[in-house]
Amino acid sequence: MTTKNIMCKLLFIPCLCFLLSVTSGSDVRAQSYKYLSLFSVGIPAQNKVWEAWKVHELQLFEGKLYIGYGDAVINTGPTDVIYYDLQSKEYKTEFTVDEEAISRYKVIDGKLIIPGIDATESWKLGNIYVRTASGWAKKRSVTHGLHVNDITSFKGEWFVSTGSFFEYGENESCAVGGILRSNDEGDTFRLVFTTPYFETSVFRVGSLITFQDKIYASYYAFRGLKKEEIPESYWPGLGTEYEGQHLIMSDDVLGNLDVLAYDGKQWSFKDLITTSNLCRLHPFVFGDKLIFATMSGQYIDYLGLMKKMPPQAETALFIFDGHQTERISFEYDRIEDVVIFNNRLFLLIIRAQQYFIAETADLQNWQYFLIPNSGVKPRSIEYDGSSFYVGMDDGTIFQATVGEEISDLTCLTEHEPIRIHGAAEIPRQGKWYWVAMTGWRKWGKLARFTAFIESQNCINLTVHNVSAIRVFIPPQEINTTKPVFLKINGQQVFQGTLNGKKELICKSPKPGQWEVKSGNGSSKTFKYEREVVGHTDEELTKEGHDPLIGLWKAETIRQAARTDISLILKHNLIQGLPAGEIAVEDLYDLNEGRKIWTFSTTGEKLLEMLAFNIKLPEKNRMQIAGFDFWYQVEPDAQKNKLVSCSLLPEREYSVSTTDQFVKWALFNIGVEVEKYKETDLTVVGAMIAWLQQYNKIGSLPTRITKVAVQP
Repeated sequence: MTTKNIMCKLLFIPCLCFLLSVTSGSDVRAQSYKYLSLFSVGIPAQNKVWEAWKVHELQLFEGKLYIGYGDAVINTGPTDVIYYDLQSKEYKTEFTVDEEAISRYKVIDGKLIIPGIDATESWKLGNIYVRTASGWAKKRSVTHGLHVNDITSFKGEWFVSTGSFFEYGENESCAVGGILRSNDEGDTFRLVFTTPYFETSVFRVGSLITFQDKIYASYYAFRGLKKEEIPESYWPGLGTEYEGQHLIMSDDVLGNLDVLAYDGKQWSFKDLITTSNLCRLHPFVFGDKLIFATMSGQYIDYLGLMKKMPPQAETALFIFDGHQTERISFEYDRIEDVVIFNNRLFLLIIRAQQYFIAETADLQNWQYFLIPNSGVKPRSIEYDGSSFYVGMDDGTIFQATVGEEISDLTCLTEHEPIRIHGAAEIPRQGKWYWVAMTGWRKWGKLARFTAFIESQNCINLTVHNVSAIRVFIPPQEINTTKPVFLKINGQQVFQGTLNGKKELICKSPKPGQWEVKSGNGSSKTFKYEREVVGHTDEELTKEGHDPLIGLWKAETIRQAARTDISLILKHNLIQGLPAGEIAVEDLYDLNEGRKIWTFSTTGEKLLEMLAFNIKLPEKNRMQIAGFDFWYQVEPDAQKNKLVSCSLLPEREYSVSTTDQFVKWALFNIGVEVEKYKETDLTVVGAMIAWLQQYNKIGSLPTRITKVAVQP
């Protein structure tokens, strides 16, 4: 594998939110537990693209619960700074960061700070964002900070850790972990340390922590391997591929030197952890101890850790008092988050497929709070002194109150949240806990609901853009031997005894009119049904210089926005459409880029954009609607040139495109798009509207023609 290839394929994968796993001798099952009752306070990112919803981080600051969300692998930014006001019980947007996601908040010297995990701008600088008395301040000052992973304060200075990218010659680059220092609260940074550079690996400095009179930093590395390069015995632990490779973490990348320390004068590597094949560690301070949660093993899939722990991973928890390290005896499979409040440590853990919040004041005696097993992964927690807040993988934020002490864990499988929110654009995403949306009033638009179990056996639903919905009765919260009541949008639509039935099936043929019947389905057996919206006579492939799927997509956008022409990017076409029926899910799966944007420009400017674009690699070229052009293809793409085009240079054209085109315009057409306008139209909505009008996709005219070089 060449240096250039490893940079292209691996470099831009950001640091994962830390995932900690520990196993050892004590038996968590011998302890007592208290049940947590969950009450949804909403899905804060539901108006963003679905991939951005998952919650990475919760951070309480000045009575506000700040939400970390987004996806820095798929790239869903820019990202709004959203918080939940604990007093008003409302979500508010405070700022927008130029990052693909927010994965971490830190409180440094009394200031709330966001390390910029993946800037939407040039890779030459990384960002931090500081909340000041006058609002948020963006500091674009981390030189070569492609991924700013963490920040700490030490002796009046700020230090950030990075995944850094350096270009040092023609087609020569390296990916190292870096540490930079600022003596002016982030206005400027100076590089003070880098990890080594290995030709086939990407290095990162993941975490920084100040303890006693030193900074302690953790670093790690990963490399790209094809499946056949990995011993077959490790295949069960692999996650999904990235660009045809698995990102495999390096074990003992620098031998026994597992921690980096800084005493104010120099950086030095330390051997503090007595375990072999160490891949990753995460430090945090509790009381007068520095705690290291470690993960070791061979051929551990870096991206796969987001979903599961591979069977070969070995984990441990160590405490360091500044002089010696000792392993803690504490049993669990994985730590998802750490919170410290008033000298109490709270750990969000998973053990035997059950999630707990474990609390201790001395690292010896523990209290366990059980989170009902809903099948959705909790990712982050916060605590305000009376209630827990739990951020979920599906984007939900729950407020959790402590219930009664229990001894039988099996009963938790039947407990459900008292209040839930749900939102979805397609049936595949329609099931939320004990409710599933199955029909939309307007396809291509977000449908949402709130469901609340009231006293006296009443379920109260509020729905928007929903024409059919199913309620799976929670048996621990509803007494099914007595009459059950169901309200939808304030209207009582059902009253009766279920007689052993487990669900209410609700359909609304007209707004305000509901038909309800009971059924035997359950949340575990529910399967969504595909909503067919059209048909195509032939396969619409994404292959070739003017793929059929791109031709159709560009035309649907042009018609929906009622513009003269449309421009889209080929690399935003994820897949094509097979011949036959077309379902709403198919339309979502083939698209990257959700919103439709418009702008106006002259034919002359458009010709300049085309001339720039045809010189790029073919996967980065445009597809069009509303005009035609011909271009000459040379062996060297930089010599490609326009031959003819139906655009008139002097004419003003209205143009429709997607959010992804606007975001990456500088790279793909050579200029930033100016005076663009975001519409309320979506790409999928445009496709659905086209199919509702025409029903079937027939033959499509070629818009772009290659002209061979004349001998």
